[in-house]
Amino acid sequence: MMGCFGGLMGKHSKVSRDARVSVLLETYGKLLTDVQHESVDYYYNQDLSLAEIADIVKKSRQGVHDAIRRAVVILNNYDESLKLIDKFEEVNSIIESIKEIATQIGNTEIVELANKVSL
Repeated sequence: MMGCFGGLMGKHSKVSRDARVSVLLETYGKLLTDVQHESVDYYYNQDLSLAEIADIVKKSRQGVHDAIRRAVVILNNYDESLKLIDKFEEVNSIIESIKEIATQIGNTEIVELANKVSL
């Protein structure tokens, strides 16, 4: 398995950057203000334009742009400090290794247990 986020955490393309922001939002989004969370969700997950988001949240287009930019910086700072995404991927990788070894030796109990704790 290539990690729980399918290897999309790199910073080489717009798609991977957008996927990274989506994962950051899912992981740390509750730490943002409601407007920041909504704006980032609308922009990165629902593919709305800044003008469409501005209409929804009753802010200017520039205000929405600034809120999104600040929110992404905040999300990246949380991840740099807490490293929860890296830890999540590491734990998931270990669980996958346990399942592979248990399957090779025919221990279905361990496979079932590993499936239960898969993240």
